[in-house]
Order: sequence, then C-alpha cells, then structure tokens
Amino acid sequence: MKVIHITTSNKGGAGIAALRLHEELLSSGIDSKLLSLYQFPSTIKEQYLFDKRDYILPLFVDVVFLFRKVLKRLNLYSSLSEKYSKKYLKNRPKGFEHFSFPFSDVSILKHPLVKNADIIHLHWVSDGFLDYKHFFNNCGKKVVWTLHDMNPFTGGCHHADGCFKFETTCSHCPQLKSTIDENFSETLLNIKKASLNRIKTEQLKITAPSQWLTSLSQKSNLFKRFAHYTIHNLADDQVFKFRTKQEARLKLNIPFEKKMVLFVAHNVSDKRKGTDFLIDALKRFSNDDSILVCSVGSSSERISFDLEHKKMGYVNDEQTMAELYASADVFVLPSLAENFPNTICESLMCGTPVVAFNVGGISELVNDENGVLVEPFNVDKLHDAIDFVLKNQSKFEGVHISKNAFKQLGKKGIAKQFMDLYSEILNVND
Repeated sequence: MKVIHITTSNKGGAGIAALRLHEELLSSGIDSKLLSLYQFPSTIKEQYLFDKRDYILPLFVDVVFLFRKVLKRLNLYSSLSEKYSKKYLKNRPKGFEHFSFPFSDVSILKHPLVKNADIIHLHWVSDGFLDYKHFFNNCGKKVVWTLHDMNPFTGGCHHADGCFKFETTCSHCPQLKSTIDENFSETLLNIKKASLNRIKTEQLKITAPSQWLTSLSQKSNLFKRFAHYTIHNLADDQVFKFRTKQEARLKLNIPFEKKMVLFVAHNVSDKRKGTDFLIDALKRFSNDDSILVCSVGSSSERISFDLEHKKMGYVNDEQTMAELYASADVFVLPSLAENFPNTICESLMCGTPVVAFNVGGISELVNDENGVLVEPFNVDKLHDAIDFVLKNQSKFEGVHISKNAFKQLGKKGIAKQFMDLYSEILNVND
C-alpha cells in the first residue's frame, strides 16, 4: 500500500495534522510520502517539496522560472490565483477570512511520487496547489480527502459564516458583495462540480476531523454523493502527555504559586481568532497579582493588559509547547470559527482544562470534565469561565483529562482508522 499525502504546506494546523498522520503511518510500516508546495524544516522522513523539475526538463523549468520572475518584477506576470484575486476580490468587504480559487499552475498528477502511489490523500490544498479540472478529469487513482475547513465544497470561502448556499448554488455570495461579480462563487462551484462529476462515487472518500464539518460536507452540493467518515486529527501522545505542573514549571522557570492562563496569539488581526474578546475578558481580572498570563505567538507583543504577562513569542519546539500546556491552569481558545483545533487536542493530552467558545467542532472535544464551553461573543461569560476553572482546579483532574484525550486522540488509534479506510477503498471495485 503506497500513500501520498498532498498538502499546500507542512505547517499550520492542517499541515501539522497531515505531517503527524504521515509520520505515524511510517512508524506503522505503511509506504507513506508527503508532498507539499511549501515546506518548512522538519526531521520527519519521506517529505518532498513539489518541484516541476521532477517531471519536466530541469533546464526548461529554470528558464521559465527566471523569465516569469523578471515579468513579475515588471508587473507583467501573475499566477492564476493572483489574477483571479485581483479581478474578483477587489473591493471585497472587510472582516471575512480567506477566499480561494480551484485553479493551479501546477499538475499534481504528473509528479512521479503521485504516479507511483496507490492512494492520493488530499489535505489542505488551496492557494494554487490543486486544479480541480485537471486533477479530477484525469485522476484514475483512489482518493481520500481530509477536510480542514469548508473550502473544498464551497464556491471559494473557507468559512461560510452561517451561510448555507453551498448546499445549492453559492449564488449572491455575501462574501463577494461590492466586488465585480457576487455570483462568481456560483461559477466556481459549478466548475468544481463539473470536475468532480468525472470521477466515480467509490473513487473518492471524504474524511473530516469533526462531526460538525462532516455534517456540513454531507449536505453540500459537491460532496453529498460520496461516503463520509469522521476521523479526528491525531496528537503526538509521546510529546503531548501528562506531566506534573511542578515538573513543567520548574523547566520553564514559572513561579509555582501563580495561576497561569495560556493562550496562542499567532494572528491577532484575524477577527475569527477572537483575541479581542480574550483581552477584554482578561482586563476584568485587572491588577490581580495572583494571575500570570502566558502567550505564545509573534503577535503577542501587540497585546497588553494589567496582568503579569509572559510573552513566549513563536514556539516551534513541540516539547516546549507541551511543557507550557502542562504548566498552565487553563488554556483559552477564544476563536469564533474552528473545525477541530490542534491546540485544544494538545492541551487536553497534557491534562490541562480548556475554556473555549462553543463553535464548530469544539464541543466534540470540550465537556464539563475537561473545561468550559462559552456562548460565542460573550465576554462576561468568557471571563467567568476562566475564573471558574482557576478557582476550581480540583474539579479538573489532569490525569483523568489526559487519559480520556488519549483514548480519543491517541496516534495509533487514529492512524489505524485511516489504514482501515485505505484498505476499504483499495478493495472496492468501481
């Protein structure tokens, strides 16, 4: 069984999820490879950066690359995604997240690693990596597609913000108002559907980390005819595991007597991350010298409140991140739109309770025994939930939280679910 994982990047929530699955499959004896358009340093084996020189004459590719580079500097060349963005996203309303197009300048199917695979496992493949028309018109292989957001089955948005037009036509897109064509999302959805019509129903299997996203996909115009499976993202239970708070704090030089609130702030300008709600909630603890707030992410430098604040900056080392979770009394995720966040999975694996808004698939992770779910947009209740967890640590038993998270998210169990799915799809005759 030869599996090739396709992901735009090996970083970010989706990229990390793909990378972890790939690594566990390797350790389970599966011939697994990971191919990405962008790649960041990693010690995991069998990772490959997509390069056209792998299937086209290298000299020709280099000449074309240099020629395009010159044209780009002269503003005479743009990629397909850039062209469509400039034309169809101009004057797009602010406050919306990513919107991407089903077009690409590259051909995944021509790559020798893809040609040699038995199963193509797609992950997050937006931003110019997957060309729907070329891929699905020409793909004769079995395909598993793990959804990490809604984009694969919408006209272009990655989070529909309560819009359900992806179930029908995606016309009059609320995220394209004031643009040149608010119906362009319908055009894109039709392109996707025409492409998917070229493959047989049993050829493609859809998975999603949360039942929430699975249910949305099952109702979508694009994917409703395909079989769906809810298979969670796996967490590295050898790194993200229970350790005592004293042990973790000693390593990180964090005072034992402090009540520690941990959160991640990689992009505070993204309204969906809800950082403003968290800041407002924390300000209500103003001047409480028993509380230590610890933030992770480059954007943490832009955050201020009247509490002791330990700014960790960007943490790339998973071991350090695990020790931060274990050091915390509570991990807070104030996101307003989420699928199945890796950060919550990691916190729970470390035995640390979670406070989060009740959105997306978060309710499938957080319950009364391991944290508190909060009504979205409600700062008062977010503050009260944080305060409750800090004052009731005995209610949230770390060993118990970690044990239950291991059962739900342990890497061997999740990897086996995917291996069983691979076997199923290979044994089906179209």
